[in-house]
Amino acid sequence: KDSRKKMRIRWYGDLLGSIQKPVMEFKLKTGAVGDKLSFRLAPFNVEKGFGIANIHESFRKTELPEAVLSEIMRLEPKLFNSYSRRYFQSADKRFRLTVDTELTYRNIYRHSNSFIEKIVDNKSTVVELKYTRDNDPFADKISGALPFRMTKSSKYVNGIDTFFPNLEV
Repeated sequence: KDSRKKMRIRWYGDLLGSIQKPVMEFKLKTGAVGDKLSFRLAPFNVEKGFGIANIHESFRKTELPEAVLSEIMRLEPKLFNSYSRRYFQSADKRFRLTVDTELTYRNIYRHSNSFIEKIVDNKSTVVELKYTRDNDPFADKISGALPFRMTKSSKYVNGIDTFFPNLEV
């Protein structure tokens, strides 16, 4: 089966300023089934001049398993993406729907960033149906009732394609 892993740092609220509750997530996917490993990171600031050293400092201040720290210290951030998200939940609480709009992408450089350059995609909407594996047999009924066709999409891939159109992701 096709297997993929993606690492991201997620937080809620403003893109810039003091980031008090960042979470590093490893998104793991085997075939169509996804899973996530999460680690709370030490706070950091995103401001003019921000670069990889700021992220590495947060990693070092966090008690991470040695294997995780070793892996992430080799990675280099490429993209900030942000969006507005709305949540919906089925009456029986077995399914959640997220609707993302106002997708915004910013290229991130290794050493110093001013975050002025950005691309806003107001035409796209990303809808995700989320549920546990045991509810998989019922998901087709829900997705089949939605008024649009389901496709594979990744905000990360879309953002990378925006800034690096010739890069294989």
